[in-house]
Amino acid sequence: MSGANDNDFGGTEKDLEGQMVTRKVQDGGRINFPEDYLDHSGVDTGDRVFIIVEDGGLRVIEADSKRLAATGVAEGMKMIFGSSEGDD
Repeated sequence: MSGANDNDFGGTEKDLEGQMVTRKVQDGGRINFPEDYLDHSGVDTGDRVFIIVEDGGLRVIEADSKRLAATGVAEGMKMIFGSSEGDD
């Protein structure tokens, strides 16, 4: 992690649900996440994560085998049946 304090506002409370902090995007698109946030999400140094574009933002989740399988099934269903976006 960089030695710079890139915590613009917010903080880490004991209960992290709904908490928010800001971070500066660094060279190469790197973003340093607060350690408490990573601990809360179950992500450790060296783990792979999914970065998902969702509702105009980014969602980061642990890339475990169950999520990978679910993602593959969902993508396969889209390929077979098409996207349901906009269907009533």
